[in-house]
Amino acid sequence: MGRCGDDYKAFLTQLVKSAGQEVINRADDIVGEQMGICDLSICIRFSQDNIPTLEITREHICKESIKVWRGEQNG
Repeated sequence: MGRCGDDYKAFLTQLVKSAGQEVINRADDIVGEQMGICDLSICIRFSQDNIPTLEITREHICKESIKVWRGEQNG
């Protein structure tokens, strides 16, 4: 891309702000409709050669497995 110094700093700052706005704009989709989220992570990658990307990871509790864990359900 050929940016360096103050030019690159201003460019990267603008990218960070725009990626943050993207997280805000997609907040409902990121959280989703499912219940039982037990972990959520958002990673924004700023590659020197590519457009920034968002990586979203959601983990959900297995509701039926809780019953087995508690001994409320037999195999």
